[in-house]
Amino acid sequence: TNEWISVNTFGNGSNYTLLCYDINCVPDPSTEAEAYATWLKIQYDAYDLLTSSIASWKTANSWPDDVKFYFEGLNEPEGQSTVHRRGYYTADVYSYTYFDNAELAKIHTDVAYYMTLAVNDNLSGIGFVTTPALTNLTTTCGNNLIQSNVYVDTLLLAMAAAIKDNVAPTAIDGITPVNTTDPEDYFTVLNWHPYLSWWKDENADIYYGEIKTTKTWYGSTTTEGVVNADYVSQWVNWNNNIYHLFVDQFNNYTPKVVLSEFGVGDYGTDCASNQRWTKLGINETLAGQVFYNLVTAIENTDFKANCTVLGFRMCDTESLILADQGGVHNIYSAGEGNIGFIEENGVIKATMKKYYYIINGSNDTSALQTVVSSFYD
Repeated sequence: TNEWISVNTFGNGSNYTLLCYDINCVPDPSTEAEAYATWLKIQYDAYDLLTSSIASWKTANSWPDDVKFYFEGLNEPEGQSTVHRRGYYTADVYSYTYFDNAELAKIHTDVAYYMTLAVNDNLSGIGFVTTPALTNLTTTCGNNLIQSNVYVDTLLLAMAAAIKDNVAPTAIDGITPVNTTDPEDYFTVLNWHPYLSWWKDENADIYYGEIKTTKTWYGSTTTEGVVNADYVSQWVNWNNNIYHLFVDQFNNYTPKVVLSEFGVGDYGTDCASNQRWTKLGINETLAGQVFYNLVTAIENTDFKANCTVLGFRMCDTESLILADQGGVHNIYSAGEGNIGFIEENGVIKATMKKYYYIINGSNDTSALQTVVSSFYD
């Protein structure tokens, strides 16, 4: 079915209007205003429930106020398939259309406002709501785009315009929002995923390195990962531009920065026999070196004094590495499946060894490996 239906979502007596199957569908703020306000109420109540639970845990466990919590306001929403209009079935085929940039900005800023309100009500001072987690969809990485995506700069500017329009966020049941143009009422952290292209492909201008194989005069071969010498400066410039694009919109309001997915996928050693993987030129050693280069390059950014890096992710995940059918490596998800700091068998990877060196100044990770291994015994 494709009808808006009422269900008791949280068991607290509140009825909400939802779409049965399409979880990424959002009611149109203009033509389905009542349903849209109810959808926003779901977002608020969900974060109110989550943060009130965390507040209870904090009290029960005597957590100090310097324990911080970050709430990411929508994940990579440039891919509009994650936030789109209600679709329709035609001859058993479900299809939908997209919101324009202004409509997307309204939805994102509304969600950010109510997330911030819920977090501040329950975790004032120790909870931070981020901007939507934007990622690397810029004109410099055009080969990564799909048709339904919008650019980071387009979406950020549209969000800034929506906030500065001096129109109160959409009202929801039981809450009359404050008419505010203060960016802190919508988010306290500027957040993005600082990825640029990982691999060298036929049309890539930005890539972090490549695997080069050299044949010696006597017939043997040597293989090494070679870092693109220009990559780090390109990465610093791209992230500085994102930062200033936002800051300049709000009279130099300089929020805390969180790079909330900081990792480098290595695509796994068992991909080497596949010609496609070989051409992409990615291995664990090269991923570790580039991870080190980028973490240390934060010192060259304009937001270095107020930046938090969240490593992504802890462990490799086989379910992401394999395609749904046949257990075959999936080129579009193997990078994320192999982005962990630890292999699935508990062996720490090159990225974790580099991280350890940055923190401890030592290359001896034997003690760390012992601790990690104890969780797998």
